[in-house]
Amino acid sequence: MISDHQVLQRDSIGQANLKLEGETQLSGPITAEIRTASGSEILQNVGGAKSGGWQAALTLKTGGPYAISLSLGGEPLVDANDVYVGDLWLLAGQSNMEGYGILKDLERPEPGVNSFDMVDHWRLAEEPLHWLCDSVDPVHSVPYGNNEPEAIAEIHKTRCTGAGLGLSFAKSLRAVTGAPICLIPCAQGGTTLTQWDPKRRDEGGASLYGAMIRRARAAGGRVAGMLWYQGESDAGGRETHLYKARFTELVQHLRDDLGDPDLPVHTVQLGRFILPLDWEVAGCEEWNPFQDLQRRLAEE
Repeated sequence: MISDHQVLQRDSIGQANLKLEGETQLSGPITAEIRTASGSEILQNVGGAKSGGWQAALTLKTGGPYAISLSLGGEPLVDANDVYVGDLWLLAGQSNMEGYGILKDLERPEPGVNSFDMVDHWRLAEEPLHWLCDSVDPVHSVPYGNNEPEAIAEIHKTRCTGAGLGLSFAKSLRAVTGAPICLIPCAQGGTTLTQWDPKRRDEGGASLYGAMIRRARAAGGRVAGMLWYQGESDAGGRETHLYKARFTELVQHLRDDLGDPDLPVHTVQLGRFILPLDWEVAGCEEWNPFQDLQRRLAEE
C-alpha cells in the first residue's frame, strides 16, 4: 500500500512505477484519481480485482505532492495524500550523524523534505531526526529503556540535544536537484565499524546493519544513496588498521543487498581534534592519519 507523506524513489528517467495490491470481495476494473496543485487526472483501468484480491499500477513523475485515490465500483481502495517522487537517503554512522547539536535555533522543516522515521512512519522531516528510544528495531531502542513507556516519556520530556546534518543536507540537495528528498535515519552514537558488520544482516533489527537494510526495504527497497559519518570510535583504537577493509566490505555489501552496484556512498571526514598541550589522551596521535585514511578511501 501507500501512505501519507511517502516519498517514492525515482528511477533514472525521473519517474516511479508504483504497484499496489490488497484484498476485496468485489471484482472489476480499478479507477485512479491523481490530484496535484495544478488539477486532477482520472485514469481508467489502472488495475483490476478478482478472486478476493486486487492489483493496480501507476507511473508518477518526479515531484509532488500528489493525492492518490483508487476506487473499484465506487468503493474506495486507496486514499493517500502528500505523496512525492524523489530521492531517499540513508543516514548512517555514529553521534555526529545521529545528531549531537543543541536543540535550539533549529533548521526549519520544508515541504518536500520528508523522513521515514524510526517507527517506520512517513512524516515531514524535522529535528531531531533520530529518536532511538522510539525505534522498532531493538538494536536502537534497548539501550534507551527497552521501550518502557516511562523511560521513553522522560527522554521526550528532557532531551536537549539531537540536531544533526541530515536536514540541512536534504534541503540543500533539494535546492540543487529540484527533487523531493526523504531521509531514513539509521545512525547510533558511539558505535564502531565492527558493530556495523554487514555479516550480521540476517539478525535484522537486532544489528545496526540489519536494521538499516530492513528499513531501506520497508521504505520501498531502493534509495538514492547513503550519507555516512563515523570513525570517532575507531580512530586511534587497536583495530584502526582494519578500517579500510571493513569499510570497503560495508559498501560492497550495501550495494549488493540493495541491488545497486553503483549506489553512491558519501562519507564525512572526521573534524579536527583539538586539546590543550598538557593533556594526554590515548589515540590522539592517530587522529590525523585516520583522517587521511578516510580521504584516501573516498578517492579509491
